Amino acid sequence: MRRSDEHVDGAGLSFREVEILRRVSRGDSNKVIAYDLELSVSTVATHLSQASRKLGLGPKVLVHAALVLGRLADRLDM
Repeated sequence: MRRSDEHVDGAGLSFREVEILRRVSRGDSNKVIAYDLELSVSTVATHLSQASRKLGLGPKVLVHAALVLGRLADRLDM
């Protein structure tokens, strides 16, 4: 099994989905994430879509939540 296919939490998110959500929470664009992780922009979008589906959130809500959580983590120095 590829590391990106492993589930890392109770929601069934893959390692790669969590990694991309963390990057979104820092405010990185799909294009920047794709470049840094050596993926296509469409692959990043697919991972976000899959995470959105698994969490039962719309894509815009998912991105907004990730950004809010990222700001909260910064304030709590996590």
